[in-house]
Amino acid sequence: MGGKLTDEAFEGLMTTPQSARVYGYLLGGKDCFDADRKLGELILQHLPTAGVAALVNRNFMRHTTRWLAREVGVEQFLDIGAGLPQGTNLHQIAQAIRPASRVVYVDRDPIVLAHGRALMTSAPDGGPVVWVDADVRDPAALLDHLRTAGPLNLREPIALSLNAVLHHVTDDAVAEKAVRELVAALAPGSFLVMTHLTADFNPHVVDGLVAACSSEGLPVTPRGREAFARYFTGLELLTPGVVAPHRWWPEDRKTALQHPDSDICAYAAIGQKMRAVPS
Repeated sequence: MGGKLTDEAFEGLMTTPQSARVYGYLLGGKDCFDADRKLGELILQHLPTAGVAALVNRNFMRHTTRWLAREVGVEQFLDIGAGLPQGTNLHQIAQAIRPASRVVYVDRDPIVLAHGRALMTSAPDGGPVVWVDADVRDPAALLDHLRTAGPLNLREPIALSLNAVLHHVTDDAVAEKAVRELVAALAPGSFLVMTHLTADFNPHVVDGLVAACSSEGLPVTPRGREAFARYFTGLELLTPGVVAPHRWWPEDRKTALQHPDSDICAYAAIGQKMRAVPS
């Protein structure tokens, strides 16, 4: 888990683009620095619909959370790579339907953590909303924290969200190990919710986007359908399976008609853990 930042480390956070702030910039947010805006504009040069893609990703989270709370009855949510507050957030959606919902947001960016702890808190009559400083690449440390500090009960179903996170983990083995260990720790009945950058729909454009991100110090690794589907090994994929995120929910039908998959350049899927999955 994180410690106190040195002045030099904090300055580095401000002068190097950070994923949450670039994503927020693409959504129209103002909580960003020059480095984030510069990379955001480079991304838009390569993929002019990147703002739409970011909104599609955000809406996928919102629709999925609403469905899990209302239709399935999930009351525990673990959102890794939560990012900056933007509009209606996960805990607000869940607690509007099930006030007792418990939510843990995870991020490793100190600026995100500060904003989240200040702004993304539970309603007065709602369940706990907690922010944890952790890195998806170290699932053991995160799970140890959850087991000792709560507020989630790992013996009961949890919705684990990894939206637009794992393409920032450039090592395939590390990414797969992280998902495997996290899912193995969840109770049967839990869900894995994920979106991920892909080059499958628009290889030339995504190659340029990847190069731009790398040049600014924020490397990303797009993955194809087969690699993305491997994250759901041992889980029951929900219909419609592995598709672009704007093709998942009826609420996004208008966006799906207006934008081909090449405008979004991402995969999305939801899987349910029906039985024990080895780590």
